[in-house]
Amino acid sequence: MTSPDPRRTEIEAAASRWAVRLGGAPLSDAERRSLSAWLAESRDHRAAFEHAEAVLSELSRIGRAAKASPRRVVIRRRTRLYRLAAAAAVLLALTTGLLWVRDPLVMLAADFQSATGEARLVRLTDGSEVELSPASAIAVHFTGAERGIELLAGEAVFTVAPLGDGEARPFVVEANGARARALGTQFAVERVATGARVVVLEHRVEVAAPGGAEGGRVVLAPGQSVRYDRDGGLKAVAAADIGEATAWRDGYLVFDRIPLGEVADKLGRYRHGRIVIADSALASRQVSGVFRTSELDTALDVITRELGARTVSVFPLVTVVY
Repeated sequence: MTSPDPRRTEIEAAASRWAVRLGGAPLSDAERRSLSAWLAESRDHRAAFEHAEAVLSELSRIGRAAKASPRRVVIRRRTRLYRLAAAAAVLLALTTGLLWVRDPLVMLAADFQSATGEARLVRLTDGSEVELSPASAIAVHFTGAERGIELLAGEAVFTVAPLGDGEARPFVVEANGARARALGTQFAVERVATGARVVVLEHRVEVAAPGGAEGGRVVLAPGQSVRYDRDGGLKAVAAADIGEATAWRDGYLVFDRIPLGEVADKLGRYRHGRIVIADSALASRQVSGVFRTSELDTALDVITRELGARTVSVFPLVTVVY
C-alpha cells in the first residue's frame, strides 16, 4: 500500500477542520477572512472543502437515521462507506486534536507512558517495577500515607517492592474507580472503557470498588481475577489464566469471549489509526482467538470475517468495522 501524498493529506486535514468549524459557533471576522483566503489559494483547496462538507452532511444524515430507526439504517453503496469512514476520521481529529496522538489530557497527567506498539519497563523510587503494555500510561502519587499509582490508560503488570526495611506505606493502584491494594508482590491491572480488571500473579491483592456482587471488596489469590464496571459495580471473582492475561509480554494477544469493542480498543494500542465499531450491537459481539502482536492487521481481518462483518479504511487514519 502506497503512502498518501503529504500535501494532499495536509489540504484534506485543513478542509476538514474548516468544515467542522463551520458547523459550530459563527465564525469571527478574522476566521472568515482566513477561510476566504485559504479557499482562494487553489482549486484543490475548494474541492477538498466541498468534499469535507459533503462528508459531514452524510454523517449527520446517517446519525439522524440511526437514532430514528437503528435497525433499519442501510448504507447501500460502497462509496458511502468510504465517506462514513472519512467523516469518522474528521471527528476523531476534532476530538483528539492530533490524529496519531492519544488523549492529550492523559498525556499531560501521565508521569510515565508507552507509545503505540511499545512496551516499557518503569522502575519507581521505592524499588517497585511497572511493565506498561503499549499505549499505556500511569501517574505516580506517592505520599507519606501510601504509594499510589493511577492507571490512566491501557494495562500494566506491577511488581511491588515489599513492606519492611523502612517502607510501611501500602501500594495501591487506582483504575476507573477501582482500587487494588497489594498484599503481595505481583498483579496486573487493565483499564477498559467501562471499568477495570485485576488479575493476581503472585500472593494476594485486595480490590475495592463501589457496589456489585461482591459487596465492594474482595481479596484475590494467585490465578484469580475480578472485573469492575462503573454501571454494575464489582463482579464475582473468577479464575484467570495468568499466561493469557500477560501474553502481551511475549508478543501475543489472547481473547476469550471478549466484546469486540474491547478487542478493538486493545488492538488500537498496537497499531496506528483508530478502529471504530459502527454500532453497539456489533461492539458487544464476543471474540475469541490468539494473535501475534506483529500481525494485527491480519487479526482484524480474521475477526471481522468470523463475525460476518466488514471493514473500510481511510489509511492511515481510521478503520470502520460495520
